[in-house]
Amino acid sequence: MMSAIKRLVIAASANEIFWNLCQKYLLKPAEFVKYARQKYLLRKNFPDLDEVFAYIAREQMFLNQWVKNPDAYSQYKNFCTKVASNLTVMNGPFSGMRYPEMSAAGSAILPKLIGSYEFELHPLISKIIKRNYSEVIDVGCAEGYYAVGLAMNMPETQVFAYDISLYAQALCREMAKLNLVDDRVFVQGGITSEMLKKFPFSHRSLVISDCEGYEAELFTYSNIEALSKCDLLIEVHERKCPNVTRYLTELFRETHVLEIVKSIDTLERIELCNYPEIEGFDAIAKYPILEERSGLQHWFFLQSKIYEDGNFSDRK
Repeated sequence: MMSAIKRLVIAASANEIFWNLCQKYLLKPAEFVKYARQKYLLRKNFPDLDEVFAYIAREQMFLNQWVKNPDAYSQYKNFCTKVASNLTVMNGPFSGMRYPEMSAAGSAILPKLIGSYEFELHPLISKIIKRNYSEVIDVGCAEGYYAVGLAMNMPETQVFAYDISLYAQALCREMAKLNLVDDRVFVQGGITSEMLKKFPFSHRSLVISDCEGYEAELFTYSNIEALSKCDLLIEVHERKCPNVTRYLTELFRETHVLEIVKSIDTLERIELCNYPEIEGFDAIAKYPILEERSGLQHWFFLQSKIYEDGNFSDRK
């Protein structure tokens, strides 16, 4: 009987009308009921959840685990309470940077505050800080993690931060002011390929890009000459812009030396980010603190051939 029902469902799922009806009236409601049940169980077991519930957007990923492991929940809750009272980056290249509020624009806040955010790039960021860049352009600056962090560590550099989100712009300005770099961090809206082409770079500069698939429109053959004197750090969004990896590789082949940085998986991140603030924590408590993304990611670091032909040494 069950086999016949399975065959019938499989056959029916090929029908677009049937599938759309299932999604609308069965699958989506079922997902909501599942989430509501998980939320109920967590609140039943942990009635004080409200004080930390808003700290992480993906909390539903951990509901079942916390119900089964109350110690991990307590560790996570106590960490959130501690972080909320300080709002200062604890580790990493931007240690000491202060946040104006317990939120980030477009990403999880906890990895940024503990300092594990994009941990894979930390060695590269530490080297970038030693570079005597005249300007830094940060496309997709969000609340200013890189824009403000680099300005704090590069006192002679002007930082131009771009983001299409008004909330991100406001938060970035507030964060720059809080960290006393608002005189060198200039926050603006969107940036186009043409604007990048006409940007008045005064000397060797850095372009950082995390623009969610806009890479192929921002970096083009029309502005490659202007970018030839810049180094670039580009987060590549292959899933949002198919074939952009190949496109960028070809675009910068003649002008830049390419280094690819790949993200690490969750278990490796938990093992490597053994910060004293979470020493002895259960892995279920560490995960929402350290992890900022689902799935693997990669970045392009492109060094201008005009200056050092890819030799990453400090420029005097």
